[in-house]
Amino acid sequence: MKVKLPTFSLRSFIISVFIAAVIMAWASAYLRRARTEQNLRATLLELGATISLTNEDRGLISGIHFSNATNLNDKHLQELAKLKHLQVLWLTESQVTGDGLRVLLQFPALRELHVGENQLTGNGALYLKQLDRLEKLTFWVPFDDPRPKDILQALPKVQNKIVSLNHGMPQLLLRVFRIFAVVFPVESRTAKNAKGVNLVLRPLWLRWRRRLRTRQAR
Repeated sequence: MKVKLPTFSLRSFIISVFIAAVIMAWASAYLRRARTEQNLRATLLELGATISLTNEDRGLISGIHFSNATNLNDKHLQELAKLKHLQVLWLTESQVTGDGLRVLLQFPALRELHVGENQLTGNGALYLKQLDRLEKLTFWVPFDDPRPKDILQALPKVQNKIVSLNHGMPQLLLRVFRIFAVVFPVESRTAKNAKGVNLVLRPLWLRWRRRLRTRQAR
């Protein structure tokens, strides 16, 4: 008795091959993206970043925050463009320059950005004006810096905030020490005592800045 084997038309064969190719391409892209996310996550943790993940089961990187000075630079920022789900990015404590901000135009999901003085150098202002997809833009700059206001004029729909880095308690303490130096000019004019004043002011200023940034991050 002969066994009759199933026969397939050429059309069915082509469709089956096409479906298999699509599935393999999707699986390859998924594995490549997962490997990229894993490598970038390790790099960011070495640089001292705090990472937020999406609520999805895959746990893709959605937020990057640096609370302390970091070596993150323009080259690292180019690699971060591979994070297609990145929504929140803090660059205030990084070494990213204004010219390096050009790559932010390739961040499709970026909605919230925090920048400092380093990012306003070079063509930084020009690139920031083109980020009209942003929902929130925060500047951490001295109170008399005119550049943020000029940038925000080109982004009228973006929720913005300018955080002055020399206000509040640090500024008050600085004024107190200046008055102290005037009242006691003999002691305060020496280089040794001036250095001592800086040693007192700097820790207080850094502590106050960390508290301020933590409050803004919430």
